[in-house]
Amino acid sequence: MSTSQITFLKGHGTENDFVIVPDPDNALALPASVVAR
Repeated sequence: MSTSQITFLKGHGTENDFVIVPDPDNALALPASVVAR
């Protein structure tokens, strides 16, 4: 597995943490199996 750097934002709400991965050019390949990790 290779290591790459992805810029992201972390947010939180009431008992809810989430990340936002900006990809305005649709250049990232993020299949559900990778996102679920």
